[in-house]
Amino acid sequence: MAISRKCSCRTFLIGLAVLSACTRSFRPEPVAGPEPLRIGTWNIQIFSSKIPREITNPDGGKRVELRNLESARHLGEYIATFSPDLLALQEIDADYETGQAPRSSLLDQVVSVLGASWEYLLADTGGSFRLAFLYDRSRLDLLAHWEPEIPPEKVDGADILPRDPLIAV
Repeated sequence: MAISRKCSCRTFLIGLAVLSACTRSFRPEPVAGPEPLRIGTWNIQIFSSKIPREITNPDGGKRVELRNLESARHLGEYIATFSPDLLALQEIDADYETGQAPRSSLLDQVVSVLGASWEYLLADTGGSFRLAFLYDRSRLDLLAHWEPEIPPEKVDGADILPRDPLIAV
């Protein structure tokens, strides 16, 4: 079924939510053949060594902290425990560039923990908080990527979709 280009973003998102609710309990039967890909997503919440994040302590108090290479190393160790082949990440801060590509020193640390076959792709847009794909090159190759520009969808004068998606094949 093709989605009409005249379909509003809101209608599309409502339809996606309904589809998600209908398929939440679906568990495919194991099949013989190649091992299936393990795909996940994770909003890491302000994964930045420059931008502080506020944390609520168990006693209800608040503290502010920056991520560092040690926290990135722990994240890499944790990711390794559930062995994803592809992990879509949100709220990643790009803190340097190589040529044309934005990079993250914290994701560099995560990749160093996961091993030489791991790489990441960081979105070009998104301001301080970008999207990323973290993936195991021994299991899949990302051949191309793009960020389709979403036309502004305004509600009460505010853009409800301020960030563009990251698509890869």
